[in-house]
Amino acid sequence: MTQQVLLHIEGADSYETAEITGQLRDEILGLDVEAVDRGTSGEPPEGSKGDASQLGELVVLLAGSGIIPMLVQLVREWTSRRNKTKVTITYGNRRLEIEDVETERQQEAVAAFLRNLSE
Repeated sequence: MTQQVLLHIEGADSYETAEITGQLRDEILGLDVEAVDRGTSGEPPEGSKGDASQLGELVVLLAGSGIIPMLVQLVREWTSRRNKTKVTITYGNRRLEIEDVETERQQEAVAAFLRNLSE
């Protein structure tokens, strides 16, 4: 059964967001995923700053949830290399925000998100 993960990418401006969304897509394609497509909802995740034009969206199709920890790690590493970047990962009713500067709170949120995958 194919599963879907949504990634919302927020950059400094709309040009940068479009560019970095493509870069992240290219890196995700290196994982064992079925597909990575640009999203079209135009709706920012709840609580995000900025309007929809400043937000990139990727839809990642997976054969199973086993790849999600690798996807989260890739997004963490990718985001840490970018300034003023935030990625929100949505899987089912679970949501995780990853920012360019990793804090202890963010590390705890990542650990809880990954633990909850098995529930």
